[in-house]
Amino acid sequence: SHGHVLKAISTGWGGHLHFIGAVWGVPFVPYIQSPIAGKVHGDTHAFNDFTGPLAGKVRVRIAELRVLHDWELVYGIEAVYKADGALISGGVHHGPLNPKVTNQAVPLPEGTHIVKMYGKGGDVMDQLTIELNNGLTYTFGGQGGNPWALDIPAGRFVKAFAGGIGGHIHNLQVYY
Repeated sequence: SHGHVLKAISTGWGGHLHFIGAVWGVPFVPYIQSPIAGKVHGDTHAFNDFTGPLAGKVRVRIAELRVLHDWELVYGIEAVYKADGALISGGVHHGPLNPKVTNQAVPLPEGTHIVKMYGKGGDVMDQLTIELNNGLTYTFGGQGGNPWALDIPAGRFVKAFAGGIGGHIHNLQVYY
């Protein structure tokens, strides 16, 4: 059927070929880890949802992205994944918060994916922008810093997050 590939062939022998069968399935496409966007400092604590809470899980997709920011800087993120049919938090990755910080959530219903990620930053992440395959764009944080972008190839989308935190988000990586 469309989108499936031949995975295995089964046969039966008894002096001659009795039958031949085929096993079809979706092709295996390995996850690719992006380069790091941002900096690593002496106080940076790394996190990796893919090798942590999602290790060994299949059928993984992001169900919701929560971003902690104060309209000037990005303090943290939490991705909630749907994996093996269950909702799993990647963990709330953040530094110390101040009273101005808000937790802004973006739901990603089935079929909705992050296809672009970019922003601005210097020593910490000033801004994070995500673009979805449905055309919606969300920007978190402020306007300071230098532009950065994670290159997500056409046809791929963000499957999981990794990065580093200290007082704020220092860097981000994605698996796609």
